[in-house]
Amino acid sequence: MLECRAMRDGAPWREHGDLHAVAATVHALLHGEYLAIARSPDGTAAPAAPLRRYWQVPVWEDLFSTLLNPPGDAAGVARALRGRLASYFDARPAKRAAVAVALAKQALLVHQFHQAK
Repeated sequence: MLECRAMRDGAPWREHGDLHAVAATVHALLHGEYLAIARSPDGTAAPAAPLRRYWQVPVWEDLFSTLLNPPGDAAGVARALRGRLASYFDARPAKRAAVAVALAKQALLVHQFHQAK
């Protein structure tokens, strides 16, 4: 069952579940497996699976930390994260192009999967 931290803790939540779902989707695309959560001693959540050293670790750590540990204003957090990611890719056109190619390949695979049914 996919439950965000606020749901498990019995805290108020609204967009928190959606942010957790985005983190789970990104994790599945990166690792090819479901998201498992590890808790740090300070109580924050992070993916249990380590990030590969050749990945853009600071980017992914920021993304997962933000999505899995949002404060009360989850919608504002999502907008801020989107802005940080856009700035990162705006400064690195080659990486933006690589992501566009990877997403196009993913879309093609999904289309082929649905055509095969």
